[in-house]
Amino acid sequence: MKRTATQPANVGAKSVRPEVRLRGKPCSLKRHFTGCLRQVVGYLDMLATHDPERFVWCSVENIQRHARKWKTGVTYSRWQIFFCRRIIWGSSKKLMPFDEKEYQREYRKKNKEKVREYNKGYRKRVFTDEQKEKRRLYVKQYDIDNKERIKERKRLYYLKNKIHMLARQKAYTKRISRLVFEHYGLVCKCCGESTIEFLAIDHINGGGRQHKIKEKWYHLHAWLYQRGYPEGYQTLCHNCNFSKWAHGICPHQRDKQ
Repeated sequence: MKRTATQPANVGAKSVRPEVRLRGKPCSLKRHFTGCLRQVVGYLDMLATHDPERFVWCSVENIQRHARKWKTGVTYSRWQIFFCRRIIWGSSKKLMPFDEKEYQREYRKKNKEKVREYNKGYRKRVFTDEQKEKRRLYVKQYDIDNKERIKERKRLYYLKNKIHMLARQKAYTKRISRLVFEHYGLVCKCCGESTIEFLAIDHINGGGRQHKIKEKWYHLHAWLYQRGYPEGYQTLCHNCNFSKWAHGICPHQRDKQ
């Protein structure tokens, strides 16, 4: 029987749907393979058939959950899935070349909320409290064992992306400061100054320097934000805050007395 190769109209460059038609009907692509490769091809074929426009190359873990041995139902090992996926990806790149990373990047930009909601639901479904605790302990121990290596890697990354890192840090500091002032007040409690560039956070009972040495914080606004806005702080302008530190009382309060 003669086979003819045709290209379905709805198959894009990212699809692995079958191009071989038998008696006018598309045949399943996985029928041409056996074993682990058959299961991997079948799962990818199913994804491409259901949603050809959204099809992407799945992770090894995702494929492993669906690829099982036909008789025993046992899942294939990671290395089997990995090599089968690499075989398919290597052969399909020559026939259907496209930039997978660029495609994923563009999709995340266009569907930020959708991706965020999916990731949030995925973490809730997959990671249990026991797994989270195990992961936390593993990361903590890894940081201790590879302290110098991580430090050097961060230093090289900072030197390579210094402009980007500084801009990101500046935006983060500005956003956190705004949230802190919205909680403690957007006006000075002493003189009523409302220009946010002139405002500062004051320790009501004093002792700011000792508090910094004890807690070892670098930025007070970030420290307050991370601890849920504790009590004992207020909003003052820089003039009132400095006068309170230098003279024990702000001139505005002294005049009122």
